[in-house]
Amino acid sequence: MALVSLTCLLAGFLAGPCPAAPSKLLEKPAVEADEKSRDAAHNLAVKVLDACGGLDRIKAFNATVCRATGKLDQISSISGSSNVFDFSITTRGREQRIEVSFMGQPVITGYDGKTCWTQQGKNILPTDEITAERVREDLDHGLLLLEHVLEPGRKLRLGEEKKIKDRKTRGLIVMADDGKETTFYVDEKSHLVLRSEYDGVDIEQGVKCLKAYEYRDYRQVAETLQPFESVEYSGDSRVGVVTISNMQTGIEIPRDFFSMPVQDKPERLSRGPVTLPFKFVSSEILARVRVNNEKDLVFLIDTGATQSIIDVRAARGLGSFDARDISITTGSGAMKMNFMTLKTLAMGDLILEDVPVAVADLKGFSKVLEEGTVDGLIGANVLKRFQITIDYDAREIILRDPDTRIDTTNGVIVKTKPSLGVSGLALDGKIDGKLELTMLIDTGAAFNHVSSHLVKDLVEEPVLSVGTIKGLDGLPVNTGSIRFRSLKIGDLDIDGPVFSLGPAESKGPAGLIAGGNLAILGNPLLSRYRITIDYRNQQIKFETTPEKQKLADFLKEIKAVQVAYLESKEAEKALEELKKISGRALAENNRAAFALAEAQIATIDGRSDRDKTRSPEIQARFRAARLDSLKSGNQDIAARVLALWALYLLESKPQDYNLKARELTTKALRTSPTEALSYAVAGLIVMDTMDGRGSGSGSRAAKIKPVELIDQALMLDPSNWLALKAKYVLACRRGDRKETALIRKQVSRYYQDQRILDD
Repeated sequence: MALVSLTCLLAGFLAGPCPAAPSKLLEKPAVEADEKSRDAAHNLAVKVLDACGGLDRIKAFNATVCRATGKLDQISSISGSSNVFDFSITTRGREQRIEVSFMGQPVITGYDGKTCWTQQGKNILPTDEITAERVREDLDHGLLLLEHVLEPGRKLRLGEEKKIKDRKTRGLIVMADDGKETTFYVDEKSHLVLRSEYDGVDIEQGVKCLKAYEYRDYRQVAETLQPFESVEYSGDSRVGVVTISNMQTGIEIPRDFFSMPVQDKPERLSRGPVTLPFKFVSSEILARVRVNNEKDLVFLIDTGATQSIIDVRAARGLGSFDARDISITTGSGAMKMNFMTLKTLAMGDLILEDVPVAVADLKGFSKVLEEGTVDGLIGANVLKRFQITIDYDAREIILRDPDTRIDTTNGVIVKTKPSLGVSGLALDGKIDGKLELTMLIDTGAAFNHVSSHLVKDLVEEPVLSVGTIKGLDGLPVNTGSIRFRSLKIGDLDIDGPVFSLGPAESKGPAGLIAGGNLAILGNPLLSRYRITIDYRNQQIKFETTPEKQKLADFLKEIKAVQVAYLESKEAEKALEELKKISGRALAENNRAAFALAEAQIATIDGRSDRDKTRSPEIQARFRAARLDSLKSGNQDIAARVLALWALYLLESKPQDYNLKARELTTKALRTSPTEALSYAVAGLIVMDTMDGRGSGSGSRAAKIKPVELIDQALMLDPSNWLALKAKYVLACRRGDRKETALIRKQVSRYYQDQRILDD
C-alpha cells in the first residue's frame, strides 16, 4: 500500500502563494560501502522483508487491488494551516486513485503509472509532466522500493543509527532506479521501517528539500504488515498525516479505473480564443465577469491563488454557502473560508458551469486597492483550464484551448515548473548574476517580493524599512525595498528590478511575505511584457514591442544623465545630454521619451534660474511636455511629467506654488498610482505645508503624514533620490541616528556620491 504519495497528489488545492522555511537536503552518511557493509545491508534487508511477511507475499500484495479509507490531515508547510478530509485511496502497485470531497465537489487525483491527472467536479485536467515525474519519484522512493531491494545489482549499504520516536533504528540505504538513494530507518527490534528519506521536492512550493515519511501502527493485511498511519515531512515541516481506518484487498474495479477520463472542454473554445477586457488598478488586474447569469462582479485575476474566491457580501446575493470552514494559505498567513458552487461564471462569452469558490471577507483587500470594491478573485483552479495571454498594454486577457501550441516565432520562452501543488507556476531566476532563486508567477501581486533570508548573500547590511505590504487577508507585513542590478530568467535579461524585502522571520502567522522560500514575480515586472502562460506544457512567453524596448532604452539613458547630474551638479553637461536625447526621441517619434526628456530639461533649467526670470519659459516647456506625454498614451510618463512640474514649483516657489503643486501631484497620482516620483513630491508638499511656508496650511493635505507618502515612493523605487532625501531630512529632525545611517547606506547602494542628501 503506497501511502506516501497521497498528500503529494492532493497538494495544492489549499495552498496560496506562500512557501515554507528552507530545509536541509539529505546528508549522505559517510559509511564506507565495502563488501562487509554490503553483506550487512543485505542481511538487514532480508530481515525487513521477513518482518513484513516475506518477499513473495509483499509482491502479491502490491500486485492486487487494495482500497483504504480514513482521514487525511493536509498541512501547509508554509503557514501550518490544516484541513482534515475523509478519503478513499485505491492502489495497485504504482497505480493510484484518491478521492476526497473538497468545497462541495468530489476531487479525484489519479496516476496510471504514466499519466497523473486531477478532477474537480466535472473538470478534468492532466497534470504537467514535471508533476507526474514528482509523483513517480515519490513512489519510487517509498515502501514500494522494498520489493526490489534483493534484485541482482541493486546497490545497498548501511546507514547511520538514528532514534525515531525513542526507538533505535539503523539506516538501510537503497539505490532507486533513478540513481538517487533512499534511506529506510529500520527498527532494531521489530525490523519494521519507521521512516524513509530521500532528496526530493516540496510539491507545495516546487523547491528542493528532504522528503521524509514516518510509518506507524502496522497491522496485518493479506498476510503482510502494512502501516495504517503515515506522516509526511518536507524538511522539518510536517505536511500530511494519513490515518487509515479500514483496508481491503481483492477489490473489483473497471479496467480503466486508474486512467484519466476524457476531458470535457468548454465548447466555446472550439470556435477560437475568448477575449476578456480588464482594468489595471494599483498594479492589479481587475476584470468584470457575470455570475449565475444575473450579476456582474469585479474579480481580480490571480495566478498565485490555487482557488477562486468570492467576497462574502457578494456571495449572500447568489445563494447559500456551506458554513464549514476550510483553511487556505495566503500571503501573510492563513484564512478560514467557507465555500459555495457558482452555477455559472461567464468570462466574456465563455461560460463555465458549477465553479467551486471559497467564500471570504475581502473587505481588507479592497481597502488596499483604494478604488472601488473587489468582489472576488479568479484563481488557478479556473485559469489553468486555458492557455492565457495577458496583454497589459491592450488591457485584455485572451483565453485559448489549453492544448494550443504556443507561438515560438517571437518573444522569449521560459520554462516553468509547478508550484503550489499542481496549481501554480514558478521559474528559476538569477539575481545580479549570482543568486539563483525560484520565483512564483503571481498576477495577483501588486509587487515583486523576496524574503530577506533568501538574499542575505547579496544584501548584507540592514535594509531601510519603508512601510507595509498586504496579502489577500489584508494583514500588513513590515518590509523594506531594494533595486537589484539585474534579473535573468531563461534568455530574458531584466534591468533594475525592484523587490519588496520581507523580514527573515515573522512574529505573526507564517506566509510568503513573511519569510518564505519562493520569491514573487508580480505585476510591476510582468506588466513590462505581453505574457502567455502555458500551464499544460509548463512554459511562459514574454513579448515586448520594438517601440516599448526603445522607450526602455531612452528611459535608461535619461536615468543615467539624472544620476550623473545629482552626483556632479554639472547642470550644463546634463542639459546638453538631455537635449541630445530629446532630439533623437523627437526624430524617432517617441513622444513618451521626448516628453520626459523635455520635463527633465525644464527641471534642471529651473534650478539654474536662481532669479526666476525665465519662469514663464520653463513652465511653457512643462506644458508642452505634458501635452506630448498625453499624446503618447503612456500614463506612467504622463504622471512623471506632472510630478516634475510640481517639483519645479516647490523649488522655485512662485505665487500660490503650494496649491498649484498639489493640483499637479493629485493629477499625477490619479494618472498612475504606481509612479514613485509622484508620491515623493506629494510628501515634500505635505512637509512644506506643515512647515507653514506654503499656502493652504489648514487643508486636508496638512493632516497627511509625509513619511507615509515618502515610504510609498521608496517602496516603488528604493533608489528615488527625492524620497531618500526627504526621509533623511525627517529622520534628522527626529534625531534618529539609526535611521539616518540606514538611509546613507541605502544611498551608497545606488549613488557614488552622498552629497545628494546634503544640499
